[in-house]
Amino acid sequence: MPLSELAFDQLRQTSRTFVLPIMALPEPLQAAVGAAYLAFRAIDEIEDHPNLPASAKSELLRQIGLIGQSSGDVSSEQLTTLLDRDDLPLVTRELPRWLDEVPGEIRTRVADAVATMADRMAHWVEVDFRIESKDDLDRYTFAVAGGVGLLLAELWDWHAGEKTDRHLAVQFGRGLQSVNIVLNVDDDATRGCSFTPTGWEQADLIRYAERCLGDAEEYTRRIQHPAIKRFCQLPLSLATASLQVAAAENRKLTRSEVEAIYSET
Repeated sequence: MPLSELAFDQLRQTSRTFVLPIMALPEPLQAAVGAAYLAFRAIDEIEDHPNLPASAKSELLRQIGLIGQSSGDVSSEQLTTLLDRDDLPLVTRELPRWLDEVPGEIRTRVADAVATMADRMAHWVEVDFRIESKDDLDRYTFAVAGGVGLLLAELWDWHAGEKTDRHLAVQFGRGLQSVNIVLNVDDDATRGCSFTPTGWEQADLIRYAERCLGDAEEYTRRIQHPAIKRFCQLPLSLATASLQVAAAENRKLTRSEVEAIYSET
């Protein structure tokens, strides 16, 4: 069953990077990846919510984790009731719906990944995103992105028998997240967050991201399935170009540069 119109609308609103690669995937992989993306975005909006106090974020994320681990029904009334709040965006309130749109044979695995990530996010909210060492940064980038890379690897295998290296799958997600960290250092600082380990400079963050992206490139190079390879190539190309201009010119990609990458990819 294809994704609903509401799901496509939310994809267009919440992700300029992933909406086109998701729409280019064949069914039922498109539904699985699209709905999983929206489910992860739903909990990410809680973690990043500008107005919710940390205690409320942690409670919501912990409860999502508990419900996901205890309920066999991923669109359970418990989850619907928990998220029925005017202070949450639509993509978050509709989390049960996104999980319900995942194809049945892989739905429980996606729900488990979302529940696990919600629990990990709650931990980072509770410690105020305190990153003191490279090990902390590795743990954080795994919690919010490496786990996504692992789930995608399982979806590739489920749909097409495309078996990928699990370490490189983690690095694919970690690479994209580490570039976001580099690009958003100033924005994060304005909201009182820093994902830079103690003693690190911007150049150290850039080198960390470069190492992760090197593994992500190898991950993508090894993929044989054409549609899956194309899905990975676009966000990787955007991340690589973004990191290059950040390192060389301390800026973000312009709209025209982004559009050129879309066209070339």
